[in-house]
Amino acid sequence: MLFRGTTVLEALPGAQTRHGQLNKTSSFYQKKKQDKQFEVALATYDKDTPDRWQNVARAVGGKSAEEVKSHYELLIRDVNDIESGRYPQPRYRNTN
Repeated sequence: MLFRGTTVLEALPGAQTRHGQLNKTSSFYQKKKQDKQFEVALATYDKDTPDRWQNVARAVGGKSAEEVKSHYELLIRDVNDIESGRYPQPRYRNTN
């Protein structure tokens, strides 16, 4: 599973995100594992947990508290943009 708001292309090493940041993940599978660790850590350490971002960073591994907090804030902005209709629903080809 990718971080919400991330496409498969953006998960590739060196790919540019729509927010202009370069993804420096060494492999798609490493990213997938980190995504799951991030998801579990967010469920484990809610907004009322002291030192939430330090705990999330430790659970993900290889990221600082500032990096995981920044990523979370980016995801929240993406969700808000999607829910507000700023990004149209994708149109899929009819395969029938």
